Amino acid sequence: MCLRLFWCTEIYLDSKIMILETCHEYFKSKTGQEDIRENILEPIGSILYNEMYFYVWLICLYHVFLIFIVVVNSVLLIKLLRFVPYKNL
Repeated sequence: MCLRLFWCTEIYLDSKIMILETCHEYFKSKTGQEDIRENILEPIGSILYNEMYFYVWLICLYHVFLIFIVVVNSVLLIKLLRFVPYKNL
């Protein structure tokens, strides 16, 4: 029983190594890399882009609004400081 189990395990490991080598050769080949790029990476990239598009625009508009607020506050501060005498500073 033990010899048979050991023999089956050895065949299993040999077939596993063959499958790993075959997969490794496929991923190293030019067609494998092109297939991965076309069928996996590009669809994932487009899905992520479509999902994040709204949030990227929201962040950009938020930053524009913040810059506008900073500029308005700076202008108001300069106007306010014009009327304050220098002795009190």
